[in-house]
Amino acid sequence: MSKLSISEAAKLKGVSTSTLRRWET
Repeated sequence: MSKLSISEAAKLKGVSTSTLRRWET
């Protein structure tokens, strides 16, 4: 998943940065 996709999903779902970091790792 690209960072852009993660950022978009984060905004839509409203997840915290911590969750995004987990997906990136």
